[in-house]
Amino acid sequence: MGAVLAAGTAGGPIQILGWVLGVALAILGLVVLRRARRLDRARENGPSPATRTAWGLSLVILGYHAFGYVSPASWFPLKVPIDLWWLVPAVAGVCVTASHLLDRSDARHRDGRS
Repeated sequence: MGAVLAAGTAGGPIQILGWVLGVALAILGLVVLRRARRLDRARENGPSPATRTAWGLSLVILGYHAFGYVSPASWFPLKVPIDLWWLVPAVAGVCVTASHLLDRSDARHRDGRS
């Protein structure tokens, strides 16, 4: 997949799709971040503000890299190399999963179920 993104022609469909996807993910991440700051737990079993923040930051970072991989290299000098693109969603997934697991652990401790 990295070779396909790297070989994208200027203004081609892959580049446009990457830009749209990148902007959409970044905007969604910013919305999640804003809501994470404003909302307390909506319900007892809902994610904590820290987990919502992890989701928002992960989406913004994924959007940045999606946009950066299909753009000229001079636009985004700070990005994970294209041959290691899979690390970006993997690390985002680990961060969000760890945050959800910590939420569950915290809930068990509050309920006295250590």
